[in-house]
Amino acid sequence: MDLLTVAEEYISNYRIALGFGILLVFVIFFAQFSGLYISSGSIFMEYNLMQQNVFTILPQIGAILVYLAMFSTFVTLLVFAVKNDLNVTKRLYYFTEKMQKFGARVFVFYAIMIAALSILGALLIAGGASTIVTALILLVISLPFIFVVQALIVEECSLRNAILYNFEFISENIDTTIYVIVISAALLAGLQIAEFYLDSFALSGKFVSLLIMLVLIVPLVEILKTAAYIVQKFTLVRRVV
Repeated sequence: MDLLTVAEEYISNYRIALGFGILLVFVIFFAQFSGLYISSGSIFMEYNLMQQNVFTILPQIGAILVYLAMFSTFVTLLVFAVKNDLNVTKRLYYFTEKMQKFGARVFVFYAIMIAALSILGALLIAGGASTIVTALILLVISLPFIFVVQALIVEECSLRNAILYNFEFISENIDTTIYVIVISAALLAGLQIAEFYLDSFALSGKFVSLLIMLVLIVPLVEILKTAAYIVQKFTLVRRVV
């Protein structure tokens, strides 16, 4: 599994990658909410959001869910595209049926993860933990679920089974998992440097970094995870690639 394959898949599916840029329209809405902020190419939610008035929090949660639904759709499209390119597609359903079925499952997974991590983060902050410590704890908790979306779509299974496939894959391919994490971390570190550089020239670095995150880094990371999962999971594909 090499980075050339990832680059080729990105170029092959550049239209889907650029489609992530549509999510930038949400920046206009998120900018109106005090509980949400943009930094390091990502949109963050304040840990004290749950303490706000219900009429304040509901529009924010609604906006997050709509954003998440669209994000899940693009991720599902991209993973299916890479899966099809590597010739392991199980032709059991028409594409539209697959998108509706598995796109919904990807959305549910992301929604559960964000809700669980947000609640845990709020509890940690309330308990006196610093923001950095809280972020590190949440990162450690989320990493074991790194291949759930890939397992969900490649295996065409339920969310429960996808989580089990994910754990199985990580346990059997620790070196590949570390490789994916290191490459992903390097891309995010590069984005941090780029944002700092842009801000030093009085440019709106956080918005540019969000654009780079959506149309370049997110697609690259998802392609990397999908190709790694398929190549390691299926011996025939590994020999061809």
